[in-house]
Amino acid sequence: MYGAPPMVMQGMPAGLPAAGGSIAAAGAVQKEIPTPDTVAAQKSAYKSALDKQFAQALAQIENERETKKVMLRNQAQQQKDQYGLQARSQLEAKKLELDTRLNTQLATLQETAMQHRKVLEEKAAALTLDYQQKKANEELLVKQYQIQKQFVDTERGLMQEFQQKQNSAQSSPAAKAKAKAGK
Repeated sequence: MYGAPPMVMQGMPAGLPAAGGSIAAAGAVQKEIPTPDTVAAQKSAYKSALDKQFAQALAQIENERETKKVMLRNQAQQQKDQYGLQARSQLEAKKLELDTRLNTQLATLQETAMQHRKVLEEKAAALTLDYQQKKANEELLVKQYQIQKQFVDTERGLMQEFQQKQNSAQSSPAAKAKAKAGK
């Protein structure tokens, strides 16, 4: 494919004449030998053909190089895209796992908070009931105290009134006479 074209020398003799041949034969051989101009023209044509083949081979190699570079770039881009897709897929999977785990924790936290609220409400209800009972007992004790105080005050008032009547009865003359008569 890259070989140079065969160099053909025009007028080359098929064989050299044997020693001691005739001058005519030597003249005929001389006619068959190419001249320096012919050799230079053939050399120039051969060099031009070699240069053309070299340029074609070089262009083909450069074309192949660029084609392979494009293929390598495309392959690398496909690998990058595939890796990017895998990375995004892994990211989404990890985000889903994280969301699931956090949602589970959130549900547990909400359940715990509801239980604490329930316990708090029960304690608050028990304390409120206890407060109301104590308040009712205190009000009852206050009323009992007021009734007892009123009873005591009334009894004291009656006692004072009774003693005043007794004292006034003893200090009156008729009461004194009665008191003496009774002795």
